Amino acid sequence: MNSSADNWEFVFILPNISIKDSVGNDNIAICSPNDPRVEDLIQMHSNIRYLVTGFTDQLNNKITPSVLIRKNKLHNKYILDSLIDFRNIYAICCVISGWQNLLNRNDGQLMPSNVLYSDYFNIYPIVPHSSMDDYLAIISPAARGLDTASEFTGQISPGIVSQVYNPHYDNALFKALSKEWMKRHILRRYSDWELISLFRSLQIAYQALSMADSNFSTIYDYGTNLSLWVSAFEILAHPKNGSVNLRSVLSLLDNSFLSKELIKRLYTVDFRNRSHRVNLVQKLYYQIYNARNSYIHGNPVKMKDVTPWGKTNRHPLYVFAPLIFKVALVSITDINYYLDNNDKVFNQMLIEGALLRSKSKKPKSIWN
Repeated sequence: MNSSADNWEFVFILPNISIKDSVGNDNIAICSPNDPRVEDLIQMHSNIRYLVTGFTDQLNNKITPSVLIRKNKLHNKYILDSLIDFRNIYAICCVISGWQNLLNRNDGQLMPSNVLYSDYFNIYPIVPHSSMDDYLAIISPAARGLDTASEFTGQISPGIVSQVYNPHYDNALFKALSKEWMKRHILRRYSDWELISLFRSLQIAYQALSMADSNFSTIYDYGTNLSLWVSAFEILAHPKNGSVNLRSVLSLLDNSFLSKELIKRLYTVDFRNRSHRVNLVQKLYYQIYNARNSYIHGNPVKMKDVTPWGKTNRHPLYVFAPLIFKVALVSITDINYYLDNNDKVFNQMLIEGALLRSKSKKPKSIWN
C-alpha cells in the first residue's frame, strides 16, 4: 500500500485495541500510530499528534490506540457507511474468532488476543478538526463542539478495563467480507439488494455483539441482545420482494457440515402449525428466536429460557449466536475461495466444534 500521507486521511481513533500490523486494503485500513502513513499525518497535523498520544487507561498508564485511515479519494454520500462497514467487518471477524476459540478450549480460559465483545472496536467521539490544527472536534450525539487539542486526555472505555493487543480474527471470513465491501464501496454497487442486506445486517450484529450491561447485565439486557440477533439474521435473509420469516433464516443455516451431529436432522421446530426436522444449528437459532419472542412480548423469562434446551449449566444462547451468524455468512459469501482444502477442513472443524459445545456443560472456570 502507498505510504504517502498525501494519499491518506486520518478518520477515527479506536482506543480499546492496539494492533501492530495494519489490517485493510489499498483504500482503507486500521493500523498503529507507528504506521508510516499515520506518522506522516502526525508530522503534518499537531491535533492528530495530541489525539494519538493523549490516551491512558483508568490507572493513568499511557496506552497506544489504533487508527482508522482512508484514501482521500473516497468521497461520496456513502463515505460514513464505508468506514463503519469496514470497522464492522473487522470487529465481527474478531469477536466470532474469540467465541470460537474460547468454546474450543476445555479450560474455558480466554486467551489474551481473543475479543468477545464489539465494544472493543467502538470509535472515540473526538476527531481532529479538518481545517484548524489547534482544535479537536466532538462528534457525539449528545454534544457538538471544539476543544483545544493540546489539552486533550482520553481513556479507554470504562467497561473494557484493559486493551486487547493484536486481536485474533477469522482471516478467511475477513477476506470474503472485504470483497463484498469492495463491491459496495469501490465498485459502487449501492443499489445491490444483497449488499444492502449484508451490511445492514452487520450493523445490527455489531450492536448484538456488545456487552449486555446497560442495566448492569440483568437477564433483560441479554434479551435485548438476542432480539438484535434475530433482527440481524432476518435482515440478512430478507428476499426484498416479499417478507422474511423463520423459514427464511433456517434455510441459511442448512449448511454443508462435516460432523454427523450437525448434519443429521435430529430436532424439530414448529412453524405455521407444522413440525419440521432441522439440524443442531437450526435448532439453536429456533431457541434464540423463541427467547426473543418471550422478551419483546413481555412473557415471563428465566435463565432456562436463554440457555440451550433449558439447561442452565450450559453456555447461554448469546454465546452461540455469533457462531450461528458465521454459518449464515459462510452460506452467502465465497469464503472457501480463500482456503485450500486443508484449511477449509480446519476452519470448518473449529466452528463445528464450538457449536457442539451447546450440548456440553460449560467449564467451571469460564470467564464471563
